[in-house]
Amino acid sequence: MKVAIAADVAEESIKVSEHFGRAKYFLIYEITGDSVSFVEARANPKAQGHGHFHEMILPVLKDVEVVISAGMGRGAYSHLIAEDKKIVITSAIPAREAAEKFARGELKHEPERIHASHHHGHAHAHSH
Repeated sequence: MKVAIAADVAEESIKVSEHFGRAKYFLIYEITGDSVSFVEARANPKAQGHGHFHEMILPVLKDVEVVISAGMGRGAYSHLIAEDKKIVITSAIPAREAAEKFARGELKHEPERIHASHHHGHAHAHSH
C-alpha cells in the first residue's frame, strides 16, 4: 500500500508537517506487511500557489491509500475522506518513524489535531 506523509523538506528525517495543505512535499512510502520502503518525494503544487485543494493536491495523491500529517484543516480532511483515503493525524515525529509505526499498527490517530478551516488572509470569490 502507498502512504503519503506531509513534510516541509524532502528528507525522511524531517518531522511530519503540522500544516498538510502547506507542506512542501509528500513523502511516498510503499508498505508491505511491516516492511517500509521510501519511494519518492512529490512536490505539493498547493504549497507553491493559491489554487483549490481538490484541483491541485488530489492528483498528486491519486495512487495513495493513506495520508499522514501532524495537522490538517477540516476541509482537507473532508476532501480526502471523500476520496476514500485513510487519514492519520499524529504527532510531529520524523517521517520515517511515522511510516514504520504505521506499518506496525502503532501510529496513533489524534483527531484533535484537525483544525477548523480558516483562510490565511486571502479571500475567495466562488461562482459555481
